Amino acid sequence: MTIHPRFGTRFALCCLLGATLFVGDLVLSAGLVTRRASAQERQEATKQATTPVGKALEKVNVGDLAGAVAILEPLAGRSDTSPLAKALLGGLLVQIDRPADALKVLQPLADPANADPAVLYNAGRAALAIGKRQQGEKYLARSVERDPHSIASRELGLIRFHQGRAADGYLLLKPWVESHPQDRQAMLAAGHCAVELRRAPEVEQILSFLPADDAEAMLIRGKLEVLKGNAESAIAMVKPLIASASGPLESQMRLLVADAYLRSGNSAAAVSLLQGKTAGNPLLHLFLARATYQQGDLDAAAKLFASLSDQLLSAKNSALPPGLVALSALEYGRVLLARDDAAGAVPFLQRAAELAPEERQSWQTLGQALLLTGRKQEGEAALARFKEIVANAGEDKWSHVPSQVAYDDPTARKLSEAMNWLSKGEPDKALAAIHQEQELSPNDPRPWLQEVQLLLVAGRKQEAASAADKVVSRFPGTADPLYLRGVTGMALEQLDKAEKDLRQALSVSPQHTAAMSDLAVLLMVQKRSDEAKALLERVLELQPDDKTARANLDRLQEGSKP
Repeated sequence: MTIHPRFGTRFALCCLLGATLFVGDLVLSAGLVTRRASAQERQEATKQATTPVGKALEKVNVGDLAGAVAILEPLAGRSDTSPLAKALLGGLLVQIDRPADALKVLQPLADPANADPAVLYNAGRAALAIGKRQQGEKYLARSVERDPHSIASRELGLIRFHQGRAADGYLLLKPWVESHPQDRQAMLAAGHCAVELRRAPEVEQILSFLPADDAEAMLIRGKLEVLKGNAESAIAMVKPLIASASGPLESQMRLLVADAYLRSGNSAAAVSLLQGKTAGNPLLHLFLARATYQQGDLDAAAKLFASLSDQLLSAKNSALPPGLVALSALEYGRVLLARDDAAGAVPFLQRAAELAPEERQSWQTLGQALLLTGRKQEGEAALARFKEIVANAGEDKWSHVPSQVAYDDPTARKLSEAMNWLSKGEPDKALAAIHQEQELSPNDPRPWLQEVQLLLVAGRKQEAASAADKVVSRFPGTADPLYLRGVTGMALEQLDKAEKDLRQALSVSPQHTAAMSDLAVLLMVQKRSDEAKALLERVLELQPDDKTARANLDRLQEGSKP
C-alpha cells in the first residue's frame, strides 16, 4: 500500500477500513481531523482501547504491524470475531506482504453484495498480489461503485492506464487527482491519459501541479507540444533528456522524439535516433520501420515490417495501439505493393481498412492490390468504398471542429465526434461518446443538452424526455435545459407541459429566440395567433435573418387575410 505523505499509517488504516479513530479528544475520519469528540465518544474510545482491535491499533500507531497481526490472527477463525477485526487483519496482512493469507481472511467479507468499500479495496490488492487479476480488478471496481471516492479508484485507474485503456483510466483518475494533487504517480498517469484523449487544457492543469524539472512531466509536456502541432518544440524539450533517462522512460522519450521527427518530415533523424535501440520494444521497432519507409529504403523497411507482421495481423494484439497498427499495416501494404507483391500486401491492407474503416487511403490501396491479384469484384467494392468516403468528406456538417477549438475545447471536439456517429447511423456509438464526456465534464451542460438533442433526432422521444428531466435537475434555473424539455414535450404532444417549460425558459432568458420561435409554433397549433405573431415579430427583431420565423409569420399573416 502507498500511504499518502500527509497521512500516517494509523490515518491510512482509518481511511481503508472506513473506521473512526480517536486520538486524545480528536475524531479522525478518513485520515482527517474532523472535529472534537463528544464526551460519549471519548468514553466509547476508552472502551475500544481495551479490545483486540484497540490493542492492535495501538501497535499500528507505533509502526509494529507484525505485533498487530499477532494480536488479531489467532481470532480470525472464531465465529465471534468482529468483521472490523477481520477487516483490519486482512489489511495488515496485505501490508506485511502476506497477500494469500489476507485474501483468505477478506474474501468472505468481500463477496457479499453489501461489502464495505475498504474491505473490497484490500481484497482487490490481495488478489492482484497473488496473480488473480480478474478477481482483484472486480473487487476494486466494486469498491469504486460503492464509494466513488475510495482509494480503489486510484488503484484501478493506474491499472487501466497501464493496460492502455486511457479513457477508463482517466475517468477514474481525474476526480482522484483533483482532490489529491500531491499524488505524483496518479497525477502523471492522469496526464498521460489526458494527452491520449487529446484533452489539452486538462493536461496543462495537471502539469501545473508537477515540478517543472520532473523528467516524466517533461515527457508529458512534450506530448502536449505534439498535440498542439509543435513537433520541433517537443524535440527541443525532450531529446536532451534521453541521455540521462533509463528503462521505460527512456523508451517513451525516444518514441516521442521519433514521432515528432516523422511529423516534421525528418525521417533520417528518426532512423538515427532509433537504430540499435529497438530490441524488445515493438513500438520502437515499428517506428523505425515507418521512418525507414518514409526515408525511401523499401527493402530495409520491408524487413523491419516483416518481423512484426504477426502483430500487425493479430486480431487480439495488446502490445500496439489499434490506430498505430492500422497506419503501419497500410504502410507495410504499400511497401509490398511497391515491390510487386500485391498478394502479400492484401492481408495487411485489409487489416488497415478493418481497423480504420473511415481512412480513404486504406480502401484505395486495398482496391488497387485486389485488382492486381485478379480479385476484380472485391477490388471494385473497395474502390467504391474509397469514392464514397471521398464524396461524403465535404458533406458531413458535424465532422469539422476548427483546430484551435479542438485544442482549447476538447468537449466541443467530443460532441462533434458524437454527431458524426449519428450522421453515420450509429446512435448508440454517439450516445457512448456523449456519456463519456458527461463523466469527464460533469459540470459542463453541453454534453447533457446534446444527449437530449441526439435522442430527439434519433426518434427516441421517451428517452429524450428522461434525459431532459435529468438536465433540468442538474442545471436548475438555466434556460437551455428548460427549452429542450419544452421541445421534447412538443415532440410527445404534451403541449401544456411544453408551454410551461418554454415560458419558464423565456422568464429566465427573455431573449432566448429558439424558445420564442417554438412557443410561437405551439400557439399556432392551438390557434392562439395574436401571441404567436407577437413572438415571431420579436424573434425577427433580434434575428432578422431567421428564415423559419419569417416563414411562420408569413403563414400567420396569410391566414389572417379575409
